Amino acid sequence: MNPLFAPLPHSVRIGAREYPIRWDAHTALRILAAFEDDSLADLEKQAVMLSLFYPEVPPDLEKAARLAVRFLNCGSDGPAESGPRLYSFSHDAPLIYSALRRSHGVDAAQPMHWYTFAALFFDIGPDTMFMQIVALRQKRAAGTLTPEERRLFARLGAAAELPQHETPQEKAAAEHFRALLAAGDPKKGGTYAFDLTADHSSAPAP
Repeated sequence: MNPLFAPLPHSVRIGAREYPIRWDAHTALRILAAFEDDSLADLEKQAVMLSLFYPEVPPDLEKAARLAVRFLNCGSDGPAESGPRLYSFSHDAPLIYSALRRSHGVDAAQPMHWYTFAALFFDIGPDTMFMQIVALRQKRAAGTLTPEERRLFARLGAAAELPQHETPQEKAAAEHFRALLAAGDPKKGGTYAFDLTADHSSAPAP
């Protein structure tokens, strides 16, 4: 879908019926955080996705899941790219929040469509700490870190290393990030109106 020429989606059609969806970035990020959660089985992850994405889950669960994944991929039905995992919305939450502020002047706590968030996320500037760490992870995965970059990676410690399993501290950081995004949600007493993970082989990503 081209957001310059068509309205951003707020519903999906299954059969003869139009189903409203939760289209906001906060919801999408909660879904993607579930895909990063190693404690959940695949069917549990799908159940989380459906329950969060649809106010009313359609009876055709297979198509409902397929359309939810398409939405998370910003309208793309193409094959997912594979490669080393380079970032995590759970682990990198503070860096991503700061990077969006620095690159685009965006407060991720404000209401935002998922497609908008994803477009801004993938255009985060290279001068941010988040993108510098992603670049180090990519070079490390390729085995091309220079001696100086290896020392920098070691100094960055947990900020640079993506853990295999989410720690309580990371879960708390992710919850804090999601709390910022939901700060205005009326269901949570506010005024409101995405890990995402680069491991495309195991989770949807825009």
